[in-house]
Amino acid sequence: MQVAKGDQKSFSILFESYHQQLGSYLFSITKDNEVTEEIVQEIFIKVWVNREELCKVNNFKAYLFTISKNRLLNFLRDKSREKVKKLKLIQDLKGEYDLIDADSVLDQYFSIIEDAVLQLPSQQQTIYHLIRHEKLKYDDIALKMGLSKETVRKHMHLALVTLKKTVRSRIEQLALCIILFYFF
Repeated sequence: MQVAKGDQKSFSILFESYHQQLGSYLFSITKDNEVTEEIVQEIFIKVWVNREELCKVNNFKAYLFTISKNRLLNFLRDKSREKVKKLKLIQDLKGEYDLIDADSVLDQYFSIIEDAVLQLPSQQQTIYHLIRHEKLKYDDIALKMGLSKETVRKHMHLALVTLKKTVRSRIEQLALCIILFYFF
């Protein structure tokens, strides 16, 4: 066989002879054109890389379909593992955010904010609490804590930036959970 000797023209002829038939076989199982084409390419790359072994092959079609079967089994195994991971993620998210009724969404939102505030450094927590809950002005907080007004402003700014980032991330997770809950 000329392909075994590295003849690229013979390999092209071989590829053209089996490409469509192999693709049809794989597509009947994968039902995905892109995946099928990728597997066909991988198979023929493997044939080319291991072309010296073709001298030992009596039935090229059987050899090609054996490689295809093995590659297809790997693909199906990987796809199955991916599906299991996705299902586990969905279950984990559903468990973390048990949102059965719409009223609990608001409670979840406030809970997310409270948790995020508790994760702030203590001075930022204190300043946030004094401004948001006790409605104190920056000047009053600066005097009470022995800080400059600018330091109070900076701590509040940092607290708000951190809270915004944390709350946005958690709400995105919450939204994903709601979508997964209702559509899966």
